[in-house]
Amino acid sequence: MEALHAWYEEIITHIQKTNLKNLSEYAPSGKNIFAAFSDVTRSKQVLKKFSYSDFKHADDFNYLSMDFIYAIAIIEILQPRINNAVKEGGTYDQSLEDHLYLRYASYGLQTLYSYWDRIGDLLDFFFDTGQKGDVYLSRVLDRFPAQYQSATFHALNNLYRNKVLPLLTERHSTVHTFTLKAKYFWGVIEHGGTTRKS
Repeated sequence: MEALHAWYEEIITHIQKTNLKNLSEYAPSGKNIFAAFSDVTRSKQVLKKFSYSDFKHADDFNYLSMDFIYAIAIIEILQPRINNAVKEGGTYDQSLEDHLYLRYASYGLQTLYSYWDRIGDLLDFFFDTGQKGDVYLSRVLDRFPAQYQSATFHALNNLYRNKVLPLLTERHSTVHTFTLKAKYFWGVIEHGGTTRKS
């Protein structure tokens, strides 16, 4: 257990040193993000009832944010230690670091997807986007009422389309086609390299 605690401390130190911030650390206009969240959820009329307390939704955003920065910290710590098959003449010796790097990269992609999925759900509570059944953020943004498309909406939409969606495309491939580990391992083989698993 001591090794686990030491590893955790290394991750937390990296988070602090690189200034990765959890959602709970943001204070737009000097106000705690979750106080602002509650102000909105308590003062605006919803089109659909919350299936759970708005506090539960806020906690979900916070936990997803914590999980995401944790995954980022781990892959940043491991990245300098992973094998580079191109630099190693096409040989890929999968190490423990490679294994963990790809595992946490996959986990980070899934967490990112969940976070942005919740944003779509939240917007759908307050705006009529014509969603029936499952709610998908891309459709919410495509069908967002024109009269509410503020500068903030456009900034969110641009961030999602230009920065987040390319990562979520990789997540979709990882979930529905091949894992990152399989794609990387077989990518080396399919391009003429050799591999060994640890």
